[in-house]
Amino acid sequence: MKTLILSYFFVLISAYAVLAHTPEEELNNHLAKYAQYAATDPEKAWFHARKMLELSQEYNLPVFTAKAYYAMGNLYFKQGKYDSTVIRLKAAIQLLDSSNVQNGKAVAFSLMGLAYKYKGDLSNSMHYLQESLKWAQELKEERQEANAFQNIALVYFQQKKYMEAANNLDLAVQIYHRLDDYAGIISTRFNFANILKEQGEFEKARGFYQEALEYYSKTENLTKQAHIEMNLGQMLVEEGRHNDAFNLLLETRGKLITLNYTADLAIVLNDLGLCAKAMGRNEIALGYFQQALAKANDDLYFKADLLQNISNQYLKMGNYEAALDYYSQSVDSREAYNSLEKEKHLAEIQLQYEDQLKENKILLLEQEKSLQEAEIQKSALSLKRQRVIRNFMIAVLMLIVIGLLVLRYFYRQKIVAQQRLAEQQEENTRRKTSEIIKDFRLKAIERYQEGQQEERKRIAREIHDGIGSDLAGIKMALEHHLDGAPEDTRTQRILLGLQDACKAVRSISHQLHPPAFTQTDFCLYLSDFVDGLTENLSIEVDKIFYPKHEIDKLPDELLAEVYRIVQELFNNSIKHAQASMIELQLNLHEAYLNIFVSDNGVGMIPKVGQKGIGMRNIRERVEMLKGKVEIDSSPGNGTSINIDLPVNR
Repeated sequence: MKTLILSYFFVLISAYAVLAHTPEEELNNHLAKYAQYAATDPEKAWFHARKMLELSQEYNLPVFTAKAYYAMGNLYFKQGKYDSTVIRLKAAIQLLDSSNVQNGKAVAFSLMGLAYKYKGDLSNSMHYLQESLKWAQELKEERQEANAFQNIALVYFQQKKYMEAANNLDLAVQIYHRLDDYAGIISTRFNFANILKEQGEFEKARGFYQEALEYYSKTENLTKQAHIEMNLGQMLVEEGRHNDAFNLLLETRGKLITLNYTADLAIVLNDLGLCAKAMGRNEIALGYFQQALAKANDDLYFKADLLQNISNQYLKMGNYEAALDYYSQSVDSREAYNSLEKEKHLAEIQLQYEDQLKENKILLLEQEKSLQEAEIQKSALSLKRQRVIRNFMIAVLMLIVIGLLVLRYFYRQKIVAQQRLAEQQEENTRRKTSEIIKDFRLKAIERYQEGQQEERKRIAREIHDGIGSDLAGIKMALEHHLDGAPEDTRTQRILLGLQDACKAVRSISHQLHPPAFTQTDFCLYLSDFVDGLTENLSIEVDKIFYPKHEIDKLPDELLAEVYRIVQELFNNSIKHAQASMIELQLNLHEAYLNIFVSDNGVGMIPKVGQKGIGMRNIRERVEMLKGKVEIDSSPGNGTSINIDLPVNR
């Protein structure tokens, strides 16, 4: 009896607890639990999201149903299932519209834009992100506004429009600073690091990544930790530090397995395969590539790369049949990707065409409306005609005055138009004159450079064939004369002096007229020249040429000018800068070659009466090549010279 009474008591307490909680409180509890586990335990997050959907539909609470759809879309997004993400978010937005609820639209449109970005549909991505920004500004949700700017920056980043991406990140970080949101600031720093990584500035990027990694380690955000480690590992791979990259990516793989992020896991497995391949672990590399292929999502382009990697690995291991099979699959996947891109492009054109038809239809309707209004006005005028007759004379006089005013107006307009036409003609004449002067100046510079080049060739030839041959003959004659004679220290010094003189003459000849770079590696030649120039000096030189094989393929004419520019810049640094360290970078981009030379010397100190012939020559060469040069220097802070030369490959 006592046991039954206790059981009945506990049943009453449980029933009271259930009745005490409203449906909204229960749903809010599941929402809070989902938010708690979303970044750390996806399985628990999925449980609470599904429970929230089930209960909200049972209680007929559409706003909570929309929140449940958003939560599920977010979890699908983290798994790389972007089509499922879009479906859930569209359902969430539709429920918010039907409920006339605006809160939540900004964040839903933002995640939708990110999903389309990862699907490769950048047009729709930018559209939904702009919608997110619009709603955030309209509802004065500053934090979401900052998030929208940051996500728009990600789209620009994927389009390789790094300046636009950086500008949007600046707008985002300003809002985060105003809100004192350190998490948002760290997020923008992470995206800035991604831009620096793509631009090849690995050390600067690494600093931002490490700062972000420390923060997310303290907050125990496994998702952010994994993404940062992925980027750090990829930089290590590009730097050739495959052993370090391999160990870091192994840790990252463990985090991604815990988070069940399939798409990111496929990328990490591919990078592990590349590291193992570089370290000569062929079987391990093949295993990672095949695991990556099994985890890859519907990204046909990424699958094509994975299949190509597997084919190359089988080829390296001597399994030609498997290599051919995977190569065929890679080709098929790439063709399917190209076909899909073509279909997307055609769909966009069709959509634009339909939009244009709609606009034309609207325009026709507006014109019809205007005609109908005109007909109505005409009918009204005919009804009032009898009244107008009484005032006919006054109306005639008014019309005459108005006509005179109209004539005067058109006359003044004609005079103004004639004046503008004359100004335009004058401006065109001035522009043409300026272009003629500029063309003449460029041709003069070209003739001067060609003459200078020919003179260098002639002097180099005279030195090499004249003085060089004479010195070599004297050296051979002296060696022949001393053949069999006892060794003498003074004689050896004379022979060494002649040998050094021959080397110096040959070096001067090569500096005046370097060989054709199609017959040698330009980067290696330039590196040897710089080493020779600073061989006996206490100057540390840091050289970066990227990518070397692509730079070596550039036209001889451009490489010769690059050689002259670098020669002049190094001579200036050695003679005037009093530097202990010089940095030289050649970076080939899609449309231009960047030359960067920096030293830690005294900087450029302008002196009265000096015109800077060396820098003038450099500016004239860059201008002739239609490039641009930027100089950053101040006394005591060294000099940095940045030159961009257009390339036509």
